[in-house]
Amino acid sequence: MAVFTALTVAVAAYSGGASFLSAVGVWAASAGIAGQLLISLATSALLGALSPKPAAAAQRGYDTNVLGPALDHTIIYGKTKVGGVVVYNESTGTNNKFLHRIIAVAGHEVESFERIYIDDAYIDFSNLGTSGNVASVVDPDGTTSDRYNNKLRIQVAYGTPTQAANADLVTASTASDGKWTTSHKLSGIAYIYVRLAFDADVYPNGIPTFTAEIKGKKVFDPRTNTTGWSDNPALCVRDYLTSTGYGLGEIAGNIDDDLVISAANICDQTVFSATRYTTNGSFTTGATPYDLISSILPSMGGSLWYAQGKWRMKPAYWTTPVMFLDEDDLRSSISVSTRHSRRDNFNVIKGKFTGPDTNWQSVDYKEVRNESNAGTFVTGLPYSISEVGTTDFTTIGATSNTVGEVFIATGAGTGTGVADLNLGVDNGLTSVADVDLLFTDTMKEARRLGRITLERNRQQLTIGASFGLKTLGLQVGDNVYITNTRFGWTNKAFEVLSWNFGLTDGLDLQTEMTLRETAESVFDAVDDAAIYEADNTNLPSPFFVPVPSLDAAVITTTINEDGTAVPAIDFSWGVSNSEVVDYYDFQWKLSTDTNYSSTVVEEPRFRIAPALSNVAYDYRVRAVNTLGIKSNYASSASPASTGNDLTIPNPPTSLVAEGGYSTAKLTWTAPTTNTDASTIRDLFQYQIFRGTSTNPTTFVGRVSGESFTDGGLDDDTTYYYRVKAQDFTGNLSSYSTNQSVTTDVAPAGADGPRGAGRWNIGVSSLPTTSSGANTDFVAAIGQPVDKDQAWFYTGTAANPTSQGVWLYDAGTPVWIEQDEVVDGNLLVTGTVTADAIDADAITGKNVTVGNLTATTVPTGSEEGARIQDDGTMFVGDREEYLRWDGSLLTINGEIRNIDQRVFEGRAGYWERVTSTGSVTSIMDRLGGAGLFVFIMCGGGGSGARSSSSNESQTGGGAGGFARVAYEWDGSEAVSFAAGSGGAAHGGGGSQNGNNGSSSVLTVNGTTAITCTGGGQGLKYPNGGAGGTGGTGTINDDSFFTNTRTATGGSGGSTVVDGRVATGGGGINVFGRSSSNDGGNATSSSTATGGGGPFGSPTSNSPSAITYTGYLDADGFLSLAPTQSLFVTLRNAVPFTPSNGAFSNGGSAGSGASGEFSGSGGAVAGTSNDTGSSGSAGYGGGSGAAQSDFGKNSFAGSGGDGVLYIGRV
Repeated sequence: MAVFTALTVAVAAYSGGASFLSAVGVWAASAGIAGQLLISLATSALLGALSPKPAAAAQRGYDTNVLGPALDHTIIYGKTKVGGVVVYNESTGTNNKFLHRIIAVAGHEVESFERIYIDDAYIDFSNLGTSGNVASVVDPDGTTSDRYNNKLRIQVAYGTPTQAANADLVTASTASDGKWTTSHKLSGIAYIYVRLAFDADVYPNGIPTFTAEIKGKKVFDPRTNTTGWSDNPALCVRDYLTSTGYGLGEIAGNIDDDLVISAANICDQTVFSATRYTTNGSFTTGATPYDLISSILPSMGGSLWYAQGKWRMKPAYWTTPVMFLDEDDLRSSISVSTRHSRRDNFNVIKGKFTGPDTNWQSVDYKEVRNESNAGTFVTGLPYSISEVGTTDFTTIGATSNTVGEVFIATGAGTGTGVADLNLGVDNGLTSVADVDLLFTDTMKEARRLGRITLERNRQQLTIGASFGLKTLGLQVGDNVYITNTRFGWTNKAFEVLSWNFGLTDGLDLQTEMTLRETAESVFDAVDDAAIYEADNTNLPSPFFVPVPSLDAAVITTTINEDGTAVPAIDFSWGVSNSEVVDYYDFQWKLSTDTNYSSTVVEEPRFRIAPALSNVAYDYRVRAVNTLGIKSNYASSASPASTGNDLTIPNPPTSLVAEGGYSTAKLTWTAPTTNTDASTIRDLFQYQIFRGTSTNPTTFVGRVSGESFTDGGLDDDTTYYYRVKAQDFTGNLSSYSTNQSVTTDVAPAGADGPRGAGRWNIGVSSLPTTSSGANTDFVAAIGQPVDKDQAWFYTGTAANPTSQGVWLYDAGTPVWIEQDEVVDGNLLVTGTVTADAIDADAITGKNVTVGNLTATTVPTGSEEGARIQDDGTMFVGDREEYLRWDGSLLTINGEIRNIDQRVFEGRAGYWERVTSTGSVTSIMDRLGGAGLFVFIMCGGGGSGARSSSSNESQTGGGAGGFARVAYEWDGSEAVSFAAGSGGAAHGGGGSQNGNNGSSSVLTVNGTTAITCTGGGQGLKYPNGGAGGTGGTGTINDDSFFTNTRTATGGSGGSTVVDGRVATGGGGINVFGRSSSNDGGNATSSSTATGGGGPFGSPTSNSPSAITYTGYLDADGFLSLAPTQSLFVTLRNAVPFTPSNGAFSNGGSAGSGASGEFSGSGGAVAGTSNDTGSSGSAGYGGGSGAAQSDFGKNSFAGSGGDGVLYIGRV
């Protein structure tokens, strides 16, 4: 093989539409590029070194506005749509009415602004007013709007070197702070100046985005020696090579302008009424030369290389071969490469393009294949069926009419069928190449370039050889004919890929070339794009998006995280041509609000859950396609209003029970209607009840489906079942009919389910050894299997006198006596080690624990972490240390090192607030976000005082009362201001009492609850009436559920003269029907007790029934005289007053009071006595006192307002 001393080098790599660059370097005779789609490392290094910036591809879509004065400039070739960089903002005018903004769109002079876009609407530049006023715009649906008239001005600067500063902005800025002056010219920068006048209705979403269609860079044309705008790819590549600002900065002498002229002429040719090749796009100065040129070259299917000191280019175009070569011209044998790798041998081209027909968004062009109609099939060639149509492929070589079948054509076919030749050659295996044409702006041109790339790639024969001096005049890119009898070639066309010239070791001048087969048919201007366009003439316009059609909103319910049922609203809509919709923009708001909330959904439906109760919602929706084009809104004709669900479902029907070994399986049919005959739309779950007699009421489980399996039952026992249905609101149906079932008897030798049950064996005496246990088991059951579990008992199974559990280990084999059984009754004689004990495992049995050490129950959990037992739990030697009676956990002692929280409405934590300020820290201390109960009242009024025997006095009224349930999300700010009780009078003659003041609770600064103070007691004969009770008011019920308010009791009154005193009013805390007013005086020398929350006092010594309460399932206080009150383990104050928490008023003369009540005043006993005043609990009105002759009485102060915060 000859060895060359290289004198000059010219190497090029072709890739059809997906062009890559060639290299410069010194190559040995064996060097060169053997195939296509290869990127030369030498070229990459060369171009990268010329502009050492991070790689940045050409833009795949127009930019939106970004803020930043130091970003890369945008360079525009041809015509495209771009956004820009916001380089200046200024507000001027009264109240900053005007916003001025400069948006730089190009780092060079541009030819023209064609169209300006304001978000999705546009105005043609020629329609702007003289001042730039935007009188009207065209919306995406083609309609016009004048919403920006006199609200928006747009002016532009073309980026000329001599342009002046924008005069309007200079004037406005001078009148403000003078930041923009005549020196701010932005020479060489094309920009948009906008002035917006503030108007919330015109700009509901804030400042719009501005973009523009622009004819960009002016380039030099060596054909005419002039500079002007052009979208010719060859001229744009030349401009980049010679640009000193952002390109390679080459001098004109280093450009082969003859080839540039040839390439430019080819690009300008007309093909099927369109220019053959154009380039339209933009890039930033951050793009590397390699990335940029690799993006522009595919727009002409071209190649670029550097040879003999010049940059040279060639577009995708057939040129007649310039030379004929045969065996006489060879100086070496021919090396042949005949196939691509499977990866490179693609038969489908797909990719993206960007243009005005796609709103300048990068979208896919229709993939390109080598498909033929049935009538053009060539005999003997392989095809793969693409579309069957009306063609019978079995008549022309196929075995069936199946898409994808490969066959050898026996001739041309008939009908509309289509088949793929390349896919047939590749035996039906699809190989796809992605060719993005980011500077190509039409579908037709993109597909034409894709076809050239595909056909070029299928030319697979590449050769290499040395030739004589005849080839000295060839250069890269030339076509030649080669005839060679050995290979059977006669004038076969090849294209020169590389060319090297040098001396052999025998001092023979030769050239070494690499060539690739080519053909004129590769570059035929076949208008296959027009064919596809004709196929799509019935498709809808991509710029028209149909308006959705809203269905009626459906009001339903859903279950919140805390298990409560809450309202929900289901919205749905339809749309024609839904296949063009990418997503939906759904918006909603309360009818009383101004602003909408918004969300994006892909399916035509949306649910608001939870929705607020008893409110109305407005809603609307619009469709958006993949181009970002939006339809008009479809708005609701009337609001969707939520309410309270009072419908009750009918009970389940067709209940069936089947018995098994220790189990019963239930099935039933779901109800379909409510009791009012309406259709059930919110069926949630079922509750199952079991008993050993008819009409069972013992709850055993809940399920969402229509079946339930009850386990752990006694064998050969009859059980009765009933089922209830429940909807999402929590409404329960009545019971279903009874259904009984008898469990099976376990046969001898049957295997118990491992870990799911045990054998119950009655014996006369318990086994004490393994062999004894085995004897008893075999006698009752049969031979044991591994993990068999036997429960031996004496007496009866329902009431055993003794019992023991044994587990069989077949590996030993041995029976092992057990201390505990976790799937049945819990028997503990030693130590229990477990992470948790399920509450269902403790049923009807006492649990005795010898030692409780370092016990930790995790906080923050509302499931598990509780002790539930109907018996008694003993801790150490403290009997009844903890007691659970099914509704209440009682603490009789002190628990240390336990952080325990009891949930589900059975007990809770409380703190009393009597001051003013934020209470969110208290709520955090009580457990954070979750369900709370607030109980509050206003200040009570004080009673009157007297200084004369002829003046009788009356008690003050109680403050108003309110209680609510409140679901706190942990972020809302809650504050309380405690009302003050009316001040007492201590002397200075007869005086009326004083009013109490209001207590107020606010949420996020909004007044949510107000409890007004109680009224003053009046002296007789001024009126003789007791103070009126205050009122409780829920000012904003959107924060609360299950609210209740009450009016405070009035103070006792009197209608007689003499030495009398009447009690203060109390508060009817729990809404009982009996009176809570203070007692009235009916005769002289009497005094009455203050009113209590549950009933009126007797005249002298009312019986003080002490009530305590706990939180019920709704988070409210319920009452039971025998139950202790709230559990407190976290430094909270127990809600358990020491002096009769909710007693009737204190007895006359005693001065005692209850928690929310006032006491009676005392009557003077002798002529020298001074009557004692009444007192008051929180919010209660005080009683009055009456003195003997010449003595002064001292009425009590009203009770202060209070807030109790309880954590459910």
